[in-house]
Amino acid sequence: MLLDERAEYITRSFYLRLELRYRGTLDHDQRLSLRHGVSKFDQDARKPPRSGHYGMGDPIKFRMNGEVVDLIPVRAAHTGGDTIIRFENTDVIMIGDFYRNYGYPFIDTNNGGSLKGALEALDYLVKIAGPNTKLIPGHGTIIKREDIVPYRGMILDVQSKVQDLIKQGKTQPEVLAAKPTAAYDAKIPGALGTAPGAGTSADRFVRMLYSELKK
Repeated sequence: MLLDERAEYITRSFYLRLELRYRGTLDHDQRLSLRHGVSKFDQDARKPPRSGHYGMGDPIKFRMNGEVVDLIPVRAAHTGGDTIIRFENTDVIMIGDFYRNYGYPFIDTNNGGSLKGALEALDYLVKIAGPNTKLIPGHGTIIKREDIVPYRGMILDVQSKVQDLIKQGKTQPEVLAAKPTAAYDAKIPGALGTAPGAGTSADRFVRMLYSELKK
């Protein structure tokens, strides 16, 4: 399932909070737009991706208190059902958990996430964000578009190192021991911090890469 029950619950709760928060200011058409959005968002997120493509779903757009809000479903990035929320007038984008600047990327493959989808989501952000757009990640500090490029480059560099070690016949423990993230560990806050059930954040990231590349 592309949108798991947890993501569906979060999505529906988001719409409910919006309606309750602005109940006194939303007109009839705006309330209908929000309710329709739940159904349309669910349908879009459940659409199977085109062959070999993860990509974005169709966005939901609505207006509220002078703001234009876009809900953009992201398939198979951090999990199997994430959402980018863009506020067009204030030039702010909530990007969720497929980007973080505290610790290494966490791609939850047990809940539908994928490396390919996360990279595509980062590329999409670069396209829709302007030079002054504020990007709000799920973990870490507010960033700008220029911060996405080196982050993506780091992922590709470590991925390449892990891939080379796999080609040499290295096992997962041997790949971890080779420390393919070493060039970045001192630069990334929390890189060597503890990750629940996975050693350090760096270890968790390398394990994910190994698992994805061995498929």
